[in-house]
Amino acid sequence: MSAPRVLIIEGDLAEAQNLEEAIFEIPERNEAAAIAAAASTSSSGDPATQTGTRLSRRYWWSARVLHASTLEGGLEAIRDEAADLVLLNPSLQANGGMEAYRRIKILAPELPVVLLLDSPSDEGIGRLALREGAQDALLKSRCDWEFLAHAMENALERGRLVKAMWKTFLIDAHTGLPNRQGFTYLASTLQAASRAASTPLRMIVAACSAGTSATEDDVARAGEGLRASCGLFDLVGRLGSGQFGILSADLDVAELRDRMKECEPDMNLRWSEWRPDPDSRESLESVDRLITGAEMLLDQSMFAARAVQ
Repeated sequence: MSAPRVLIIEGDLAEAQNLEEAIFEIPERNEAAAIAAAASTSSSGDPATQTGTRLSRRYWWSARVLHASTLEGGLEAIRDEAADLVLLNPSLQANGGMEAYRRIKILAPELPVVLLLDSPSDEGIGRLALREGAQDALLKSRCDWEFLAHAMENALERGRLVKAMWKTFLIDAHTGLPNRQGFTYLASTLQAASRAASTPLRMIVAACSAGTSATEDDVARAGEGLRASCGLFDLVGRLGSGQFGILSADLDVAELRDRMKECEPDMNLRWSEWRPDPDSRESLESVDRLITGAEMLLDQSMFAARAVQ
């Protein structure tokens, strides 16, 4: 098993250092516990009892631990694919609580996350995160090295299964972006976060001018350009053969088009934007309705352009 890369997102530097020390102490303490267990049960003849714990944890000695004190710093590290596991304290000064967890899952849905809670008053956040896919939620005051080791190992193991599921069913193999089903699922999570923060969202659809005749190379370039043009808090996915969806609270079509021209100046895309009125029932529409609205506007602009020609 390769050495795990652990990202600690913790606003308190001292707490982050304590966590890092605890991770590196896991092998040492594990061996001591195993020796003590073997000595106390040497007459039992039960090999399972004599091992002390379920597996050797020596690989934690070579773990790579990275610390981010803000959610933005953590998301940057995740975007750079610098983590196999995230230890998240949701009590961040900015973008904390469930928003922090949801932003991580939107950016990297297959990445396992373990929440480390400061106090019992945070347990409600922990339970909600577990319902939304977090691997575990531990109260710091009740978490010793063995609890931490079990939580991290279980999270890594389950994370492999989740990653395989996403790659098989919810990720577009050619662009590496969420496919339509994966985009819809993640967009629902982002929509829940935006409602909690009273932040309106825009649904933007971008399509290769060649439409269904677009080459896979064109699609790959468009996907990479859109990924680079969007921010950390934006969601990008492939909706169809040459069509992409972008859900954002900050970007509009004009700004995204300008950014895309800087990344891919030769890429010709058609654009549409659907932004429900936040004061109407449209703001409560499902993600499917938002996507459909933007796609209808795109189709209308195509028909209008053909009529002019």
